[in-house]
Amino acid sequence: MLRWFETHWESDVSSPGPFVHFIEEFPDYVQHLENPCAMELTRQTVLMVNRIVNIERDLNGVAYWVSLMQEAAGHPLADISCKELAQEFVAYQASI
Repeated sequence: MLRWFETHWESDVSSPGPFVHFIEEFPDYVQHLENPCAMELTRQTVLMVNRIVNIERDLNGVAYWVSLMQEAAGHPLADISCKELAQEFVAYQASI
């Protein structure tokens, strides 16, 4: 499913939408989001990382996931909308 997001990054499937909710039912999806170099960065994958930050209770975990979003915001292979969304989420997380 994550590969589908990579291939169809321009598709609007709502946010977060049923696809994201479906993926989140499988605990191993998290490990696929941890390596931005192993996958294409998309708005949906950045959104999913932000959702993890929102439920993370450990401050080290929050810092880790926010750092991944910061990496996405500057990643040379990410499209501009993905970078912008990552920047918005990083700014939001810094403000709370």
